[in-house]
Amino acid sequence: MRLYQDHMAIRILGTVLGAGLIVFGLYAIFSGGADVADHARERAAAFGFTAIIGGVTAIFGSWAEKRVHEIWCAHPRRGFWRKRGRP
Repeated sequence: MRLYQDHMAIRILGTVLGAGLIVFGLYAIFSGGADVADHARERAAAFGFTAIIGGVTAIFGSWAEKRVHEIWCAHPRRGFWRKRGRP
């Protein structure tokens, strides 16, 4: 696996986003006290695991993708109502 080191600002911001998702996921998993209902604790744990997976994916994608600017800075799409012939 090759780690790319161009576009450092975008790669670092993607890493910060991933780290934030991981911390948010850990907080969701471990923050419930004794007064929280069981179903709410299960939902928070499921959300926490999902956020951790998203954070790990963001960190991995920020460093392993060659064209990282196409992931985090997508080009704007053409409008839905615009016709092809007009600018």
